[in-house]
Amino acid sequence: MVDQHTSVGNYWYDPHHQELYYKYSRFVPLVNNEKINTSTFKEGLTNLQRMVLIGGPDNGVITPWQSSQFGYYNVNETVGKMRDRDEYQNDLIGLKSLDKNKKLILHTMPGIPHFMWRKNMSIVDEFILPYLD
Repeated sequence: MVDQHTSVGNYWYDPHHQELYYKYSRFVPLVNNEKINTSTFKEGLTNLQRMVLIGGPDNGVITPWQSSQFGYYNVNETVGKMRDRDEYQNDLIGLKSLDKNKKLILHTMPGIPHFMWRKNMSIVDEFILPYLD
């Protein structure tokens, strides 16, 4: 549903153009509580039974692949880790709370290309279905 109202460009975070990111990106800064700090998104996430973030180095589409686990490129173009981000450190959206309460699960799965996550049923059966109650 979100993809019907926004473009891929609205998911992009560019550490070299942060002023433009905050000015034009409508989606990511909003849900990360970077523009308007509201408790709505944080409450939604912290009310989850668990948040499972799955990604891998062979994704081939998401760059950096670690962004599937809230990693990001920093201004030096090295990958920063989720736990080092302001969003985590200041618990802007509840990631730190989820982690502290053992509700945040990170899985790194090598050897799985981006489009195989939903097309290959053995991958769905092994890595996704176990988390659906």
